[in-house]
Amino acid sequence: MSLLATLTTIRRLYFDTAPLIYYTEGHSEYLPTLHVIMSQIAPDRIHAITSVLTLTETLMKPLQQQQMTLFQQYRTLFYHTAALTTVPITAPIAELAATLRAQYRLRTPDALQIATAIDAGCDAFLTNDIALQRVTEIAVLVVADLATRAP
Repeated sequence: MSLLATLTTIRRLYFDTAPLIYYTEGHSEYLPTLHVIMSQIAPDRIHAITSVLTLTETLMKPLQQQQMTLFQQYRTLFYHTAALTTVPITAPIAELAATLRAQYRLRTPDALQIATAIDAGCDAFLTNDIALQRVTEIAVLVVADLATRAP
């Protein structure tokens, strides 16, 4: 199935941290695929969801390396993209994350991200961590796999 055909079945797409880093920092291998995905992020197409954990993870490196331009690019992405919502991690999400962590032996950040996606009613979870495909509660899309598909 082509990338665009895959995306037509999705109304709410959760973004793990890596795809947003690849997009913002222009990862040469994955940027074309992420451009296609991001072109579908619009109020009348696909609504993008991520968590405050993603905000923390994306801002850490630019702050550490004092790359204030990159820091501001991330802030612009999170705060000024019309169809991107950054959601908090709540106690019910944390409880679901504990269940997922126990069931799939996930790392805490991964469990929190997936639990947030499920709680937000997302149709799919976009990541580049192939190991997360073992989670069956939500469709897991891997950027590297999507990059091999024609738009």
